Amino acid sequence: ELDLSNNALTNMPYCLGNLSRLRTLELSKNQLDGNLSAFVSGLPSKLEYLSLLDNNFNGDFLFSSLVNKTRLTIFKLSSKVGMIQAQAETSWVPLFQLKILRLQNFILESMLPGFLIHQHDLGYIDLSHNKLKGPFPTWLVQNNTRLQGIYMDNNMLTELQLPRVVHGLQVLDISSNMINDSIQEDIGIIFPKLRYMNFSSNHFHGTIPSSMG
Repeated sequence: ELDLSNNALTNMPYCLGNLSRLRTLELSKNQLDGNLSAFVSGLPSKLEYLSLLDNNFNGDFLFSSLVNKTRLTIFKLSSKVGMIQAQAETSWVPLFQLKILRLQNFILESMLPGFLIHQHDLGYIDLSHNKLKGPFPTWLVQNNTRLQGIYMDNNMLTELQLPRVVHGLQVLDISSNMINDSIQEDIGIIFPKLRYMNFSSNHFHGTIPSSMG
């Protein structure tokens, strides 16, 4: 395990690729910038935890740079100075199954990272502040039956559709979007374990569903 968080590191530490047994790498809250995809690609393949939150990234990123991280279960990435541009890329099938994913300050717009289609073990997803457009990705909830929390606040979502089956989701935050709709009457039936729901700063109308009582 290597924790270098809360420092003032500026240059990408490419030498970390030599630590072949490294399982946990925490580099959040530094001032790192540079070729993010090349850096991630060169990190040890046995990484299980990788956090690059709150750095100075401002450029392109290929999610396929994670392709050789076969044991990865937790991935966190955000920038505190600009937006990270997710590059369009051909489909690829990851050999890992994430449990926690946190992506913030990305330019994703209408396209979620394609590799998420192959993820089925997620318990926590934070995709806030990413300029996401279009409907809420219901499929992401349906594909991950263990999902407990999903945060998609501060995007540009326009529509909320619920899954077709009962789900154990406990936290749903879609605040500060552009959803102009009524809240589905059966939301309390679909999400019977929901304990925190933030729908503020949207354009919801109509009545509060009786199933929430």
